[in-house]
Amino acid sequence: MQTLATIWADEQYTDTRCIGRMTSEAGKRVTIDETTFRDGTANEYAVQINGKEVFTGENKGIAIRVARWWMDGCPC
Repeated sequence: MQTLATIWADEQYTDTRCIGRMTSEAGKRVTIDETTFRDGTANEYAVQINGKEVFTGENKGIAIRVARWWMDGCPC
């Protein structure tokens, strides 16, 4: 069982870096961040639009698709 102290300690052992940064024609800033846990257990990807997170997941391909969808103006 994890205690609050071990959860906090686990969060300290991560590296986050921006792996994609674009600006759409509508002026929205689209970024993809990759968080790597230092023990090598998993990677997590987050897509942000103008600083607001719109997607988080462990699949890099889906994160890229979400970012491209926003770049294309969110077509339905």
